[in-house]
Amino acid sequence: MHKTIKRDNGTLHIIGNGHVRDILEIWEVESMGYEIPDWIDKDRYDDGYEFVVYKEELYCLSDIPRVERYAPAWLQEYDGILNDSFFSGVLFKYAEIPDSYGDMGIKVYWYYC
Repeated sequence: MHKTIKRDNGTLHIIGNGHVRDILEIWEVESMGYEIPDWIDKDRYDDGYEFVVYKEELYCLSDIPRVERYAPAWLQEYDGILNDSFFSGVLFKYAEIPDSYGDMGIKVYWYYC
């Protein structure tokens, strides 16, 4: 998917493949070889931390700011946004995993101006 949004101050591009990525628990992240962030207490794995991997980068879902109802209209279809810079970032959207009987995953998109 490549969505282009014309705005008064420039053009916004949103790019993603629409794949639903698994939401990972902390033990799954460790078994994949990713390093657990320092701020997580390694003795308390049951605290409900959830992660998603996108382009070899590990994102903790509790660190991603949610999209509020007063955000711009183009942003309303997403659930979270994490800025890389003033001009780019990553968008997150909860979605049902196909053929999973209701299990949820995350669709991840990259945006830039």
